[in-house]
Amino acid sequence: MTKVSNKKSKKVVFRLDPDQGQIVWESQNQKISTFYYSSLNILALNKQIHISVVPIETIKELRSGSDARYYREQFQLSQDYEDRWLTIIYILDGNYKTLHLIAATKDVFHMWDSTLRMLHAIRQQLMSGLGNIEMRQAVWEKHYWKSADEESDQKLEFDEVEKLCKRLNINSSTENLLRLFKVSFSCIFFDKRSDR
Repeated sequence: MTKVSNKKSKKVVFRLDPDQGQIVWESQNQKISTFYYSSLNILALNKQIHISVVPIETIKELRSGSDARYYREQFQLSQDYEDRWLTIIYILDGNYKTLHLIAATKDVFHMWDSTLRMLHAIRQQLMSGLGNIEMRQAVWEKHYWKSADEESDQKLEFDEVEKLCKRLNINSSTENLLRLFKVSFSCIFFDKRSDR
């Protein structure tokens, strides 16, 4: 999509990560969100690129088409862009921010607009109260377990389990955690042997 700002307009590849609940893109800006997208963050360290992130929970409003006309006109851009224009208003570090995007095609616009609105509604519903236990559990599992699996092999090595525990503020000694890890591993091993 084309990212529009006061300084310039440029083509940028945006990614929507529904599991982490984030919009992610490579950026020239050195100041990024305190939230991060783990696999791209590792890539960023290797290539010396910067990653910008908008967590979906921080989105306050989505404006598109004629609802976003004010912004398009503010940038003095043609009305031809109106049916592909998307403005995302969000809060980052306590400040309101806007992200103005022009999709390459109407189909791309509709995919982004509908998917983003759906994910935003789900996240808002999760933040609104204590209900939706199944959905909360699914989101929690995808968020923490997927990011803990650094190898993306659907298995957690001990060091990955240790990092996950630290992220969850589980303050256990390495020795105790290793003991529990070995116990659970042996339970899985013996359970698989009994299936033969």
